[in-house]
Amino acid sequence: MNSQTLAIEHLQLNMRWVNRTLRKAVTVQAKIVAALQRHDVTPLCVSDEQVEQLLQQVNNKLCYLIDHSGDLSHEECEIEQQLREQAAKQGTVLPLVAMTEQLQLTEFEKRAVLLCLAPELHRGYGRILAYIHDDLNSQAPTIGLLCSLLAASEEQWLQHRKTLSVYGRLRRLGLLLTQGDVNQEQQLICRL
Repeated sequence: MNSQTLAIEHLQLNMRWVNRTLRKAVTVQAKIVAALQRHDVTPLCVSDEQVEQLLQQVNNKLCYLIDHSGDLSHEECEIEQQLREQAAKQGTVLPLVAMTEQLQLTEFEKRAVLLCLAPELHRGYGRILAYIHDDLNSQAPTIGLLCSLLAASEEQWLQHRKTLSVYGRLRRLGLLLTQGDVNQEQQLICRL
């Protein structure tokens, strides 16, 4: 297997947790949409019931509280190790591993980069993110969404928000760039 094939397989392996994370977020969003949907009035106005549902939502936690403890299964960890060993035998390092090590990225930073890279890898991710955002114009993750998907607590959500700010390493290094209207929460795109 050549180094390019190894790199692709490694990236696809690491995208598995992105898929699982987005699937969980879609499930949460579907429940929210179902609670707000009223076919008789939704296109025309916001009903009393919808306002009550929205008030309950804003009183909830900032994050989705998705369990990330087993992001890669035991089998996936073994596959990743095999890919690393094959690359080492060829005298190369897998690009994702090299980037993570050279830039000393935290697990959160690596995950944020992968989530921002997802719409570039397949346009289906953009539509999934638009669904989660409930906005077809938001086909890249926003800072708020990344924090909500990857935080295990509200304290961690705030820390992640700081990490993704204009002063955070990912933005200072130019790995993540903002796009979109400055009057709305800007989307992050990966510059790899």
